[in-house]
Amino acid sequence: MRMEKPKRILYYDLLNIAACMAVIALHHNGLVHNFTGDLLWKQCLFAEVAFYWAVPVFLMLSGATLMNYRKKYSTAVFFRKRLTRVVFPWLFWTLFLLAWKTHSGGYVWESYTVKELINIVLNSKVEGLYWFFPVIIGIYLFMPVMSLLAKTEYKKTLWYLVGFFTAVNATIPLLCNLIGIQWNGFLNSPFNEYYMFIVLGYLLSVTDIKRKWRIPIYLTGIACACIRYAGVYTLSMRDGAKNTLFFSYGQFHSIGLAVAVFVLFKYIPWDRLIHEKGAKILSIISGCSLGIYLIHHQVMGKELNILGIEASSFAWRTAGVLLTYVVSLGIVMLVKQIPVVKKVFP
Repeated sequence: MRMEKPKRILYYDLLNIAACMAVIALHHNGLVHNFTGDLLWKQCLFAEVAFYWAVPVFLMLSGATLMNYRKKYSTAVFFRKRLTRVVFPWLFWTLFLLAWKTHSGGYVWESYTVKELINIVLNSKVEGLYWFFPVIIGIYLFMPVMSLLAKTEYKKTLWYLVGFFTAVNATIPLLCNLIGIQWNGFLNSPFNEYYMFIVLGYLLSVTDIKRKWRIPIYLTGIACACIRYAGVYTLSMRDGAKNTLFFSYGQFHSIGLAVAVFVLFKYIPWDRLIHEKGAKILSIISGCSLGIYLIHHQVMGKELNILGIEASSFAWRTAGVLLTYVVSLGIVMLVKQIPVVKKVFP
């Protein structure tokens, strides 16, 4: 059977780049997790809320590009691509950072055993930001099942799955918590939020959303962001500590914001704004995003030391985001030019 030739979709590349920068913005404003209630914390909370769509959108892009992989290649090829592009780089950088931090004293082993090594790798103990890799790898392992639903006749079923999750996982439990009712988790959808975003990304990519529905979607996204800010702010001020109730990707505010961003990027007429050569450059930059994710935290640490500034600096929390992105992008693009070594970046 002849497979369809993969085609680059411009808004995918732009969403990928934007989501990568949004992740970096979240980490540059990580002081939100140290509650003070002052202006600095409020500014960091604004960034935390404004860029919270980053991880959901990354997952939605995976759904948009991979749920229909059977149209492009076999399951064996799918697994081979995921192994070389995600699993190998993740393992390499985990072990590299483990060796580096062990040597420098930045990480102390509980016991020097194979069991402990496996525990470190599987649970992202050496680099907490790598929590995303076990999540996405688990999704890849289940993708051959999910891909069977990537057909027109199952669209309504998939929309039902999204609606079901949004109601009983993402909305009702949060409301019950706020009013003091104990929600019974057995009523929840068996799919967690990460799988739901995969399905949602696929559906939004193949569904034509009429103009009359887009403005309500955008307004809903803005409202969701405002609700999250108000929720975190009010509860944290009440408690005198960071309240984590609204810190979940699987809640309605996260879904509403991510959908708004995805739809916005889908319907901006990029083809009229960006010429073909520019689109090719963007596709190359987009292809560096996972590599940037792998190293940007280490780059941030080096930048702070070299620049001699505090993480609380306004310049660091704003312009510093672009600096980290550009430096990380430069490193990834440079390494990608080196034979063999380039395999450490997806």
